[in-house]
Amino acid sequence: MAYFHCKVPGRQTVPRAELTALDRTLKCIRANRTWTIYIDAQYVINGLAADDRSFYLLGFNGDLWQLVCSKTAALKGKGIADINFIKVKSHVNTAEEWIFYGMTADM
Repeated sequence: MAYFHCKVPGRQTVPRAELTALDRTLKCIRANRTWTIYIDAQYVINGLAADDRSFYLLGFNGDLWQLVCSKTAALKGKGIADINFIKVKSHVNTAEEWIFYGMTADM
């Protein structure tokens, strides 16, 4: 389990907070291994999966998308290319929901 907190650059919005969290997470990746990052924001998952990210790079949060895209490219350049982004349900409240949605190792 990991916990991050930081100030979101620019205007505080949910998409910017999600992208900032991903940016900070990518900064922590060092070793060449398989990484799995769980994300509850469909907006971020869609942007990561897009073949053409110009919509995101030129949009309201383009500054943060640029950071995320450059970090993922740099990691791939270092041979750390196996990063899996998994969409998870947001606002899961009970232990049963955590298990049902695959958000825990207790499966």
